[in-house]
Parts: sequence; structure tokens; C-alpha cells
Amino acid sequence: MSGIVGILNRDGTPVDRQLISRMTSFLSFRGPDALDVQINGNVAFGHAMFCTTVEAATEQQPLTLDQKLWLTADVRLDARRELVARLEDKLGAPVRTLDDAPRAPNDAELILHAYAAWADDCVKYLLGDFAFAIWDATQQRLFCARDQLGIRQLYYSVSADCFVFSNTLHCLRLHPRVSNNLNELAIGDFLLFGQNQEKETTTFADIKRLPRAHALSVSAEGVRLREYWTPTASTTRYRRDRDYIERFQELLNASVADRLRTERVGISLSGGLDSSAVAAVATQSRDSTPLELSGCCVVYDAIFVDEERKYAALVADALNIPLQLLEGNKINEQDDGRDVGVAPEPFDVEPLYAVSKELLRSLASSARVALTGWDGDTFLNETPKHSFVASLKKGNVPRLLLDMTRYVYAQRSPPPIGIRTQWQRWRNPHWNRRPFPVWLNQEFSKRLKLDERWRQVNTEVPTAHPLRPRAFSTLNSPSWDLLFANYDAGTTLVPLEVRHPLIDVRMVEYLLSLPVVPWMLEKTILRKAMAGTLPNAVLSRPKSPLASDPGLHLSHTKKFQSIDEFQPVAALLSYVDRTSIPRVAEEVNSNQLSINVRPFSLNQWLIHSLSMEQTNGI
Repeated sequence: MSGIVGILNRDGTPVDRQLISRMTSFLSFRGPDALDVQINGNVAFGHAMFCTTVEAATEQQPLTLDQKLWLTADVRLDARRELVARLEDKLGAPVRTLDDAPRAPNDAELILHAYAAWADDCVKYLLGDFAFAIWDATQQRLFCARDQLGIRQLYYSVSADCFVFSNTLHCLRLHPRVSNNLNELAIGDFLLFGQNQEKETTTFADIKRLPRAHALSVSAEGVRLREYWTPTASTTRYRRDRDYIERFQELLNASVADRLRTERVGISLSGGLDSSAVAAVATQSRDSTPLELSGCCVVYDAIFVDEERKYAALVADALNIPLQLLEGNKINEQDDGRDVGVAPEPFDVEPLYAVSKELLRSLASSARVALTGWDGDTFLNETPKHSFVASLKKGNVPRLLLDMTRYVYAQRSPPPIGIRTQWQRWRNPHWNRRPFPVWLNQEFSKRLKLDERWRQVNTEVPTAHPLRPRAFSTLNSPSWDLLFANYDAGTTLVPLEVRHPLIDVRMVEYLLSLPVVPWMLEKTILRKAMAGTLPNAVLSRPKSPLASDPGLHLSHTKKFQSIDEFQPVAALLSYVDRTSIPRVAEEVNSNQLSINVRPFSLNQWLIHSLSMEQTNGI
């Protein structure tokens, strides 16, 4: 949540104090607790502090312990005790603090010590959510890194004489070396797919995104990028089923505990199994430490069958936590669309679901930290078909028969073999493909060859992992980064740090190592781990999507009227033929609705982007 920014003048000229101060002040919405800058000749760091942990009360950033290494970081570290033990073993001495006081080092201090101990390899020893930069004065070198799973954001811009970075995209636009030129391919991707398909680019031509699990260094030798962690799927085998469950419980407890470390926490509680499990583990910590917990749930039962109210209330009552219910349809209807377009990049279907941001505002009204149940669907649920095929290819018939038997016993049904899906694909190879937008500007589409790109993305079959295709395809997809960027304060403008206990490196690596049968069948391991803790009705609740798309229920509102009647800015007409856009108020197909709202979303984003240029002198 804290704001970070830095400038390295590669030509050796001193950094303009007024410029770095202005860029740091721009981040004040991210860090109301403290603003500070540090200038060392041709290098400058800025930091806007947002304290969300007990240890953060002692943080001072930008930070140095020896005047040789300087740090600015947006960070929350996990497994702190283990890291301290490793550092002390490596350094052969107790870990120092800035004031040499007998206290636990804060997260910023730990990162500096880790870099001093292991240099670039420090990232291999860091767990948690982080984006940081270190200036190594001895080596005259800048080192930047982003966490393994991409929870925190980091953007940068590089030119021949300057390197600029921040965890807030719009902050970079304040630098005179960063132009406002748009990346037209990213615009085309948004209009075609709802999101940029390239992991290293943004909607601005001069601004890049550091991918998750990557580190970057800038020195006289140039700019170097490397990936320091990749997920793997090994195979963990225990003799007893209970051992699988106990190890999972141990990791879940540690993951949630590492994400508390504060006095008040809100929980996005849907009534589903994932968020309910996180809430249950969090409430257990109240026995040992003072902690105020509250839940918030979005419901749609006023417009279609939706049981979130019922299940969320069951969980809240069982765990004795207060629960606030948000009427999703009412909030979506009443929203006037003022916030549409304020995100740093165009956001698909943003106008339709204002309740998403209202949920974050409600959580922020009582706490600085919120927990979610993301993304249990990715790592806790997998089809067994690929496991069966893998056993068959290896000639491991006993394992195949055992897994099939366990599947039948657990699911009370025959193993799936995908006949229906294969039949659909045989009859119609394009059965699951969204239509090509009819309203694209033809010259723009032809120049960027968008029809070819659309076919490529829609027909390209990614290499599936032999055991965990769902998990790896999601983790490697462009939508993965987008998910967490939309929780970031640089997008929401909400003073709230959102944490995801199931998106924990230790947890992810363990889940990717488990046999699919039986543990990944309908989240079996989570259900068994929560037995006796959550209500039986929640434990036995099947995974089910919303009965309808809430956006389709807004056709009678002024919001849809404003979408259908919007006046395009001149810049939009370079990308879209305004006269060819169908009326969204008449749309009955969910996929087509989201596609046809994109020109409006882009128009609002362009308006806001132009407004920022004028207001901030960008």
C-alpha cells in the first residue's frame, strides 16, 4: 500500500529535488503517515508511508543502515523468524536495527540485511508481498524486485539518460522524460480481450511493468531483467491422509497469521468455502492477541437466486464476527459512474460493477487491512483427467486404478473423461470463442493486424501442465496480474491494504505438489481441514457461480442510457467506429455486453487521462 518512487539519472546529473518531491507528494493518497525523500547525487528515492503492521511503527523510509545501501519499499514479509535465523547464521551476528534498539527488525530493515547477505539472490529468501528498490552506492547499481506471485505492483520507464520507477503508474507520468504516448497494441488488446495480453507493457508506450517474480538491475552495463522464481508441480506423498491435512492446516495457519500483525482487519466474506476458511483461521488468533474482525458481503438476492446472504450469515454467526451486507444491484444502479476511468489503465466492465469498489470502501471504513479468499479456485480445485492420463502414459496402472477408485468413492460418480467437451469442439471448433468486435476502427484494426491477433490469442492452445493444467494456465495468464492490480491502491484510490492468505508461496508450492485425487477434487483438502470449524452447510456447499450476470439487470437504469448515449472524445475515434456500437440496454448476452461496454470504458479512461495531463502538468 505504501507509495514508492525513484529516479536514477544514468548520465550522472543530480536529481532535481523539486521533481522528486513532487512525485513523492503525488503518492500521499497511498501513504498518509509520512512522506520523505532522499537524494544522493544522481539518485533519489521517495516514500509515502502507510503503516499496516506492528513493526511498521519503527520504519523510516527511504532507509539506510550504513549510508551504502538505500531502500524504498512497499512490503509485508512472511516467515520473519525464519528469515532472521537465516540472516544471523549468514552474517554471524544479530540482525541490526536502525536505532540499534533491542526490538524485532521491521520489514524494510530485513530486506536491506538480506541484500547485504545475498546480493541479488536475496529475493530467493524473501516471502510475502513486496515491491522494492535498493541503491548500492558501492557498486553504483540499482536493484529492483517484485514478489513471486505479483501481489504488489512495480512500473518503470527507461531512456538513455534516465531510469524512473514507482509502484504507481500515474506517478511516473510526472517525470518529463516519460511521454504520454499510448501503446496502441495495448489499446487494441483491451478492446479485443478486455486486458493487455503482454505482461511487460502497459497502456503507455514509455511505461513498462516488472512481471511477477522478476528482478531488475540498472548499472553502467545496462538494464537487466531476470526471473528468479517459477512455480513447479512436484509430488508429495504421505502414508496417512491425516498427514496431508495437518500440513495444510499448518501452512494455512502460518499464512493467515503472517497477514494479520495488526489490530483491526476486515474480511471480504462471500459465504463460499475459501473466504470462510480464512475468516475461521483469523478468528482463532483472537485467543492469543487482541484483534478486531469484521466481515463484509455482497448479495444479489433482490434480483436473482443468490444464497450468499444465508451462507455468509451462517459463518459470521459461527465465528462471532459482525457482518455488513451490501446490496450489489442497488449500489450498481445508484452509481453515477464518476469513478469510471480513474484506474491507471482501462478496466473491462468497470462501469457495470461499482459494488466492487464499494466493498473495498466499506472494508476500509473500519480497518487498514482486509483479507480475501482469493484464489482458492486456482490452486484447490483441479480436474483429475490429466492425472489419469499421466499415470497411463507412465504405465503406472496400479496408481491409475487406485486414483480412479478414490475418485468414485469421493465423488459418488464415474471419473470424467471429457466426452461432452470434445464433442462440442468437434462439432464447432469455435464454440467457446467470443465474437470479433464489429465496432473497431477499420484503419486501426488493419494497421495493427488485430484480426490476426484475435485469431492467434483465441486459437493458440497454451502448453498444459500434465498434472495441474488449470492452476498453471491461470497463473501464467494475463488476467492473473490484472486481478491483483485491481486491488492495489494505485487503482482503487482506497486506503486499504488487501491481503490474500491463499496466495502464499509456501501454500502454493504445497498445493501444487499434492495428488489431484482426492485432495484437489472440489477442494477436498480444504473441506477436511475445516471440518468441525465451519458450519456443515458451508462445508458441503458446492461451488456455484452467480445465477445471472448482475450487469444484465441494469438495462433499465440511467447508467445504461449514459453508456448508449456517450459522446466520444476525438482520441477514441482513432480506435472505434462510434456509429457501429450496439445498444447495451438491449443486450441479453453476458459476454457480448462486456465487449460492447469497452468503447465507453476506454472513452472515460481517455477523458480522465487527458484531465490528468492538464491538472498535473503532465
